[in-house]
Amino acid sequence: MAYEFDISPEKRASRASFIWRQLFVTPPPVSPDEVNLAGRTALVTGTTGGIGLEITRQVLGLGCKVIMGVRDERKGESVRQGLIQEGNLNEDIVKVWKLDLSSYQSIIAFAANAKNLGNLNIAILNAGIYKASEAFSPTGYEEGMQINYLSNMLLLIYLLPVIKKNAPAGETGHICLVSSDTAAWAKFEERTSTPLLPAFKKPMKTWDMGERYGTTKLLGQLFLTALSKRVSSVTLSCANPGLCGGGSDLAREAKSILRIAHKIQCLVLSRTCAVGARTIVHSVTTLHRESHGHYIEGDKIQPMAPIVYQDEGRELSERLFEETLEELSFAGLWLSPRPVRRTETPSEPRMLSQNGAALFEFHYERDGRLVVQETHFAENKLVRDGCSEYFRVESGTLAVIRNGKKSVLTKGGGIIKIPPGTRYCIPSSISTARLPSGLRRPKHTAFDISARFTWLERRHPPFPAMVGASVDAEAVLLYTCSPGGKAILRISSKL
Repeated sequence: MAYEFDISPEKRASRASFIWRQLFVTPPPVSPDEVNLAGRTALVTGTTGGIGLEITRQVLGLGCKVIMGVRDERKGESVRQGLIQEGNLNEDIVKVWKLDLSSYQSIIAFAANAKNLGNLNIAILNAGIYKASEAFSPTGYEEGMQINYLSNMLLLIYLLPVIKKNAPAGETGHICLVSSDTAAWAKFEERTSTPLLPAFKKPMKTWDMGERYGTTKLLGQLFLTALSKRVSSVTLSCANPGLCGGGSDLAREAKSILRIAHKIQCLVLSRTCAVGARTIVHSVTTLHRESHGHYIEGDKIQPMAPIVYQDEGRELSERLFEETLEELSFAGLWLSPRPVRRTETPSEPRMLSQNGAALFEFHYERDGRLVVQETHFAENKLVRDGCSEYFRVESGTLAVIRNGKKSVLTKGGGIIKIPPGTRYCIPSSISTARLPSGLRRPKHTAFDISARFTWLERRHPPFPAMVGASVDAEAVLLYTCSPGGKAILRISSKL
């Protein structure tokens, strides 16, 4: 996303620039006279201390309700009570929800609860870890990589449809990913690996927690860059609070000598968590839509890590995006890696001689190649409601489910008629052996036929999801279902 910066990415990434910002740049607070968040709700993760607590305190001061996503509910409740007493707030202004980013099941449950919030407009993904020693999660990934990157991206994608749905009229909701200066300093030696993500399942030659932390933050910048090109209905940004002391417990796991070094560095260079939190609050309030796809420092849009703007970084961003969605496909997530666009308005109706029915078509292309030729059928008159639909699928296999039983199976190139109300699905090609411990995927991903025109595309293996989109809307709607067949997720991206 083109933007004219007042500093080059390379200069901003220098240590001298970092020291200057820490010592001489202080972001202004967001004033309640400038921003009023009354009637809105913000979700903030990692809120029991440090920057997350200060973000919570500041958005509360702007009239916003807050959902605190915390790993330790008892500690979270204690913090909540302190905030209520401090601000003389009603009990329902601040709530505590359990969120353990080391558990996919916890993230899924958390997102399911968020789906029921009618006014969730802002999400700030602040939670993360800075590991003193190398350890691996049950998914096989190093814990910092799992929590700081994969788990946060899963939560971000789950929240997209919720934030979009609740946006005030004429506005977009906002999701902010908390980033770091260290993203620009990461060597990111894993970038030469193909595929990329499995490299983070291997031990580092020599454990370097600063390098790994910076790399996970850089991955967040690369993923958000790719995602923001595809999603326009929610404002996406990342923001850097800078080096903060006086309450931040990010280095809580560091060994004593490293903890002492961190404290000395903080004593010389750090700003308070209250000052650092201002940047994140600016990113979701005063900067509005212009921050989409960008990185915020202070109250300004600034360059991300230099590699993001280089040819290598652009290629890495796309590769990381596709690999990440494949990795998270167990949850039924899929966003089209490249835009699919409708290339034609409906063709002229062709009347069928026997019963006066009409046939008309839509075409969809990706990269100039026909993906789906969609044919619609309506009896007597051209109406959307209640019409049967025909689909011509270019490749893959389409299974049609009637009354819970597979009644038709058509392979690529065939044409299939789908009566109103039919459920159709495509069998998953993902084996449960690939999934994290304790998680099971439904046997298929199902979609309800709506009255609006719908197109289908079979993803090539090993991707299990099939994509459905309403052609009279700007969004691609992706659905997944629970084992009982109930739709539990919708994710949007721009066509």
